[in-house]
Amino acid sequence: MFFSLLSRLLLITVLAGCGYAIAAELPDIYRAPLTPPAEEFTVLSPVNHSLHEEADGALADSVAPPPSANHAALPSSQQPEDEDSRQNEIIAAILKAIRQRQLTPLPSECLSMSIVADNDDPAWYLIDVRENRNHPACGGDPETAPHLFFFRAHKADDALQTDAGVEPEDFYPLEEKPAVAALTMEDFTVQVAGVTLTLGQPWNEDVMMSLPPERARQALASGQNGAPAYRYVQHRYDALTLTAANENWDRLQRSADDRYIMQIALLDGSLTTQRGIHIGAPAAEMLRSYGPGEASERGGESWLSWRLAEKTLSVRLSDGVVSQIVLSQLQQRPQAQP
Repeated sequence: MFFSLLSRLLLITVLAGCGYAIAAELPDIYRAPLTPPAEEFTVLSPVNHSLHEEADGALADSVAPPPSANHAALPSSQQPEDEDSRQNEIIAAILKAIRQRQLTPLPSECLSMSIVADNDDPAWYLIDVRENRNHPACGGDPETAPHLFFFRAHKADDALQTDAGVEPEDFYPLEEKPAVAALTMEDFTVQVAGVTLTLGQPWNEDVMMSLPPERARQALASGQNGAPAYRYVQHRYDALTLTAANENWDRLQRSADDRYIMQIALLDGSLTTQRGIHIGAPAAEMLRSYGPGEASERGGESWLSWRLAEKTLSVRLSDGVVSQIVLSQLQQRPQAQP
């Protein structure tokens, strides 16, 4: 059903923040191009700008709660009679929900939404949310539009459902969270050549000798704004970098000469997290494994983070895939020494 549904897409493409245009050759989630005849594409008139501004500003004002399943857009009694206007209201409500619930780290201008006309369930609108790579700031191949997730909007009461972060078409109401296991200490361990590395474990000769040959070693500068002069050393291997440090030795009543593993960064797809995520994994797979994370931008790059006490699992996303994975419990940001 999924392939037949996608093969009959009637895409009414809404390119948030950059106008509205006829879509062409959008790939499905398995990257197979869809090339229906041009007459099967339809242009959706622009969404009311006040609605878009309301959606994009929802996080800034932090006043309006996330839309409930029964009040995602306007109440049915207040819905405009014109079908295009009604669909515009739904698109605006979905954009607002995406921003409030941080379903993707991509900014609004890097998203496109398409209403699927023939979705095998006439009681619902089906909305395909994809990357919009036509915007100059979004990067990626502009000839592709990777699928992110679906939304459903009920035609009778405007209830919203999505499959973001779970298996495709396994829809759940927005007031419910997908069943994703909470982080545990095991999520901050990595298996390297049969050796288990864990954040916070002592760094000593036995651990060093059990790892593959080290490629490089670099001392990092420590302390800032009068902070104690902690010592950090970054060890580089083929598939990861590892930072050993004595950070907070004074607060933890440890010896200043002892080192502990404080950060592990995975650099290629040969290593995985405890939930099977690796470099090159699709962002949707990451969300299914860990749920929506805390979105941030560092140096113009998109990151998602999950926290457990002082430990953080962070993932950098590039062109819709995982490009770096960092496990860390560093509280300072040491810099390379000149």
